[in-house]
Amino acid sequence: LERALVQQGALLLPKGTYELEPQLSYAHWDRSRGTLRHEADAALSFRAGLPMELQLQLRVPFVRVSTSAGSEAALGDIDVALSRQFGRQSSSLPGLVGSLGWRARTGKDPFEVGIPTGGGFDVAQAGLTALKRHDPLVYYGGLSYASPVSRDVAGTNNVRVGHVRID
Repeated sequence: LERALVQQGALLLPKGTYELEPQLSYAHWDRSRGTLRHEADAALSFRAGLPMELQLQLRVPFVRVSTSAGSEAALGDIDVALSRQFGRQSSSLPGLVGSLGWRARTGKDPFEVGIPTGGGFDVAQAGLTALKRHDPLVYYGGLSYASPVSRDVAGTNNVRVGHVRID
C-alpha cells in the first residue's frame, strides 16, 4: 500500500531511502481522432527521501512515435520534482504533501522536427495531495496546476500555449 501511495504522490519516502521505478506505456490514436499515431514510452523514475520531510523525483522517458508520416525514437521531456510533507494525518485532519516540479523541453521539438517526442514547452508544475487512512481503507485526492512557459517559435515571439494572438 505504501509503495502505491508513494507512486501517486500521497506519501513520501523516508530520509535516506531511494527507489528506481521502470515504466512502460503504449497509446494508440485512430484515424477518427485525427492522425493515426502509435506511441510507446519507456521511462525510469528515481525517487529519494531527503531530510526535512522532502523527496526528490526525476523521470527520464524514451519515446517511440509512429505516424503515417514516419517514425521517431528519442529522449522525451524530462521531469524533476521536489515534494514536502506539510502535515501529518491526525484523527480529524488528512496528511498533506505539496510538490513543485519542472518538465524540461528535452524531447524533439514539435516546432522544429517532423515527428516530435516532446511537448515543445518547458512547464512549471505544482500540486497538493491529501491522504486520510481509515483502516482498511485509504482516501486520497489531489489538486495540480501546470503552466507552460512562453517561448519564441518560428519567428513568432512569446508564444504561449492555450492563448491566441491576433495581430
